[in-house]
Amino acid sequence: MARWFEILIGCFCLILLLGFAFNFIQIEGLKANSSSLSADVAQLQSGLEDAGEGLAEQAKQINELKVDTNQAILEMGVELDALSIGLDEAGGRIGELEDDFALFEDEYIELQGNYDEKVEEYSELMGQLEDFEDSLEDKMYWYSENADFNGANRNFLNSIDAECIHGSVLNMPCVAVMLEDKGFRYIPEGSDYIKSLEEFEDAKGGDCEDWSMFVKAIINEMANEEGIRKLEILDTSRPGRTDIYEEGEVIYYYPYDSITVDLEDLNVACFPLGSGGHCALISSDVLFEPQDGIYLGDVEWVGEDLLIDGEGHVEILIDSTDIRVDDGEEWISYEYFIERVKEVLGEAGIPSD
Repeated sequence: MARWFEILIGCFCLILLLGFAFNFIQIEGLKANSSSLSADVAQLQSGLEDAGEGLAEQAKQINELKVDTNQAILEMGVELDALSIGLDEAGGRIGELEDDFALFEDEYIELQGNYDEKVEEYSELMGQLEDFEDSLEDKMYWYSENADFNGANRNFLNSIDAECIHGSVLNMPCVAVMLEDKGFRYIPEGSDYIKSLEEFEDAKGGDCEDWSMFVKAIINEMANEEGIRKLEILDTSRPGRTDIYEEGEVIYYYPYDSITVDLEDLNVACFPLGSGGHCALISSDVLFEPQDGIYLGDVEWVGEDLLIDGEGHVEILIDSTDIRVDDGEEWISYEYFIERVKEVLGEAGIPSD
């Protein structure tokens, strides 16, 4: 019994010894872990200290940022106040502008209506000017149409050709006699209307303007068809003899001398005479009466004035294409007005033919 007790005690002691050894080993392991943990803790504390310093720096920066932000907010507040005032003023100005614009819009609508009316009136006026230009050109064409007889066969032209031409000279008193023999006479008129050649022929006469145009056309016809280059004119201020034509053995003549002038710059000239006016013909600066072929005087240009023997002056000139009138300052004509119309149309951007 004592032996089992000893064995039991011995086993118990062995178990204690084994427990003690196991605990010792565990304690040593714990010590090792504790040392490792201490090192980690120390390292962690060092990191915490560094983090603390960083946090302190960040806190400092945050404080500075707060100060700057607060300052910026204050400044922005000032600016916002100023902007608010500016917006109020702008709002008031916008209101004024809206009112002004409303007035402007009303005026614009009214002006637009007026503009459209003016454009319509302008277009109508330009059309009238173009029509006026056409009318002027038609009038100029009238003078060209009545410049000669265009080779037509007329009995009075045949008589003039047979009796009044000697070489290249056309005897103007003879022309007057031939026309008188054919029944042409002076017919007074109360208007300034100029007959066409056909109207003059049908009426068997006309006033001084008509006679001048008609005889001018005869001279042009004789120049074109018979080649005359000179005109013989009766000068009643000089005695002598001017043969008119022969009829068998009878020679008809005037007891006055004559002058011969070149057929050059043949124009109808109208001038004051007495209480009225008169029209005659000019050739080579010599004025003569178309109704009887008598010399009336010499003409001369002095500046813009065409003077008759230095005294009277010509007021109207009619050539084979146009009529010109001296208005006291310049000579105006259909061509003059056509050029003026073309200038106006050109300024308006409207091409004129």
